[in-house]
Order: sequence, then C-alpha cells, then structure tokens
Amino acid sequence: MIRSVLCSAAIAIAGTATADTTPSDVIGTWQTPLAEQPSPDGSESGWLQATVIFTQNRESLQLRAFADQDQTIPLFTYFSEGPYSPATGPTTVPGAVALDLQNDLSEVTLHQEVPGIVAALNLQDCPLVVGQAVEISDCVGGPPFNVGDCVDMDVVMIDEGGNRLRFGREDFDRCVTRPTALSERGFFKVAE
Repeated sequence: MIRSVLCSAAIAIAGTATADTTPSDVIGTWQTPLAEQPSPDGSESGWLQATVIFTQNRESLQLRAFADQDQTIPLFTYFSEGPYSPATGPTTVPGAVALDLQNDLSEVTLHQEVPGIVAALNLQDCPLVVGQAVEISDCVGGPPFNVGDCVDMDVVMIDEGGNRLRFGREDFDRCVTRPTALSERGFFKVAE
C-alpha cells in the first residue's frame, strides 16, 4: 500500500512488456528518476526519488524528498522493509508476477523542521526528531504512509528489456484485492 502511494510521486514513462516476469527477475536495485512534485502542504514544489531493493526474500523502499533539484537540501526520508513471497494462483495482470509483501519496519527521518509537510503527511502524532529515524507504524494518521498489518497484494512487471520495474496501479486497496492493471510509473535498474 505505501509503496503504491509513493510510486505516485514518480515520473510516468510508457513501455511494453517483453516476457513473463518471474520472482528472480525483480531481484536488484531499482530507482525512479528524480521528479518535481507539489509539496503535500501546498507550499513550493519539492523533488522526490524512490529506490526499491529486492533480495531473494525481502523488499525495501526508500523515498527521499528534497527542496531542490540538486539534492543539496534534504527534507525527509521514508524507509520501509519487510519480507515478500510469490503469490499462489494466476496473476491478475498478464506477464506480471504476483507478490505478497509485508512491512516489518516503517521509518521517517526529518532532515529539517517542516511542520506543514509533517501535518500533510499525517505524521503530526509521531515523535519525529530532526536527524533521527523514527518508527511510524503506531503513530501515522493516514495516507500516504499508512502502515497496515495486512499483506500488500501487488503485481510487478519487468519490461523495457529488463531495465524497468512497474508495480500495480495505485488506485487499489491492496489489503483487499490485487491490482488488475499496471502503473505507468517506472523504477529503472541501477547498475550493480
């Protein structure tokens, strides 16, 4: 769920699938291009970049927000991680692999005092301290960082010759149902 909301912040790029995605295809580091986004508190735009890392059985997501395109003024970092496994049964999107993901860690690190952004992200009840990673699972008040105890039912497709990873569309409650379409937003393979 969190990943899908955060992926909304990434840049949209179209492409087509090249073959059925397997669980081993997703292993690696994938990153969105740096993208300008309106600030959630309605102030000036910020710059966002997301990185997702899949290992054999774990997935992590890091979203970094900056006040500037040169990435010299960090605002906050969101980090989550947990286990994942291939889902049983057919996928809801041809060519994609169905994965069941879980978070066992969700942290936010403020790099500056940004009370408007904290409130807009529903983190005002979290004991955030500048420069310190704080677990938010028990204090977040709503989207986009909702951390549920559910299994995040998603689909993942690797396309563009193995260079782009896409998750399911963001408009599904993944605690209830698996997406039936892919997001156009892409994470691109980072050279190892």
